[in-house]
Amino acid sequence: MDEVNPYTAIKNLKPFKTSWCIQVKILHAWNHYTKGSGMSYEMMLADEDGNKIQAGIKKEHLLKLQRYVKIGHWTIIEEFSVTKASGLYRSTTHPYRINIQSSTRFSNSPTISDEIWLDLVNFNDVLSGTLDQNKLVNVIGQLVNVGEIQLLDVQGKPTKKIDFQLRDTDDNRLPCSLWGKFADQIHKVSKESVGGIVICLIRWAKLGHYKEIRSISNAFDASEVFINPILTEVEEFKNLLPSDGLALTIMEPKPRFQPLRVREERSKQFERKTIAELKASFEVEKVKIICSILSIDLDYSWYYYAHIKCNKKVFKSKKTLSSGAKKIIYRCDKCATDVTSIEARYWLHLDIMDNTGESKLMLFDSFVEPIIGCPATELLDVTNEQIDEPQPLPDVVKNIIGKTYQFLVCVEQDNISRGNDEYKVAEVLTSQNINQALPINDSVNPVDHSSISSNDQVLMLTNNSEKEDNSQTLSRTPLSKRKEIVDDGSDQSSTSKKQCTKDSDETVTDVTVIDVDNPNDWHEPKFFHKLEEAAQGNLKEVKHEREKIVLKNIKVEKIDGKNAPK
Repeated sequence: MDEVNPYTAIKNLKPFKTSWCIQVKILHAWNHYTKGSGMSYEMMLADEDGNKIQAGIKKEHLLKLQRYVKIGHWTIIEEFSVTKASGLYRSTTHPYRINIQSSTRFSNSPTISDEIWLDLVNFNDVLSGTLDQNKLVNVIGQLVNVGEIQLLDVQGKPTKKIDFQLRDTDDNRLPCSLWGKFADQIHKVSKESVGGIVICLIRWAKLGHYKEIRSISNAFDASEVFINPILTEVEEFKNLLPSDGLALTIMEPKPRFQPLRVREERSKQFERKTIAELKASFEVEKVKIICSILSIDLDYSWYYYAHIKCNKKVFKSKKTLSSGAKKIIYRCDKCATDVTSIEARYWLHLDIMDNTGESKLMLFDSFVEPIIGCPATELLDVTNEQIDEPQPLPDVVKNIIGKTYQFLVCVEQDNISRGNDEYKVAEVLTSQNINQALPINDSVNPVDHSSISSNDQVLMLTNNSEKEDNSQTLSRTPLSKRKEIVDDGSDQSSTSKKQCTKDSDETVTDVTVIDVDNPNDWHEPKFFHKLEEAAQGNLKEVKHEREKIVLKNIKVEKIDGKNAPK
């Protein structure tokens, strides 16, 4: 007569009684927190047939019962209740779960099996979306294309995250994201194993779906991650991998900003204006301007510290502890709470100019970083005790002074009716050395040739329509070379080109030629600025000493093709 098994199989557990007795292996255990139930200690149990069920010990029973929970060991559990399994991320397919009570008894059991019952899912099932999104899955794959580790704000706490891909034996790629300690684990192995074959096993992973992309990630501490585990399944998987030599690689970080061509294409709908036209605008709009940066206004700070989660400025304050000591804290007004996850952001106030006038621009972090070339976090230390004290302007930020950019600028009601002379930048459209001339407003104060004389320097303008015969020679000659050509004194007897002298017998020795039709000369905005100002009889001093150009008197002459410098 066969002996009756005193243990109930997991698949037969039902809620109608509590006098159950099971013999199970504890596969995994972790702390779990839910808003409704609070903290509990969860376990993953499996019987000798490989059937699994989740069990939980409430916080009030932990002190008594947690010591009996030994991961990887077999145990006998008696007297517990069975309730319906629910929730977004269920670790088994069993319709019920076990609730451990204060009366529940644990006792030792001999080892029945060393199996871990993986129940691996196919990548195609994950990517196609045919799996139940509320249930956790086990996946195995070759680790490829690992990204850089990131630090993100999660419920007010800085948390690490890493993105990577797993590939299967059919070369399907599954996007993965791991958080917290698992991100550190993948980051460490990726640095140590570049160029090698790394197999990754993720147990009880959460299925994700965002913007038509299906992926997996860890379900808090319910998940487990194993790198190159010694298992029969792993060896079989490695033997089936394509023999293409693909090894672990580090992915380049994703660009934070849209490509320049995308921004420029989107900006075509907006009109381009000069600064004078910008200041004369009387309607709310966005316009494009090309301008040179004169200075950075340091009456304002060039940076601020922001709460990572909501991206708003934080304020520093001091909190007195019970011991009497003072602790530095940061307060976010939007969240109305004290925060610890902060980082530095750019915030620039710029003085700008073109040949029609001067104005001011304000740029926030996302527009400054593309032209600076590095994030503010690399230039500032958040742990600095002197967070309220302005930090010196770094050279890498100073380098934008004197350079020419194209911006998409917002004309707002504050600028029109409330006297605000500072405009917000909505987009950075080009970087330095743009291949367009600064816009010139020819309708204002035309040049009066008779009122201009020469003193120390001559600024000559040439026009391609009148110098066809010499365009190939003159327009392709570098500016420094053209200066030497004119300075050699040749062709001084030309009747169409007057000698520029302070007195009738004094010869000018410093001549600069600017070709208005030659794009190579368009990146010299200082000459256009000075020419326009001289034409209006209102020569101004350039604000920055290192860019100061002294032009006492300027003579403008037309050079025809026949008498152009050879």
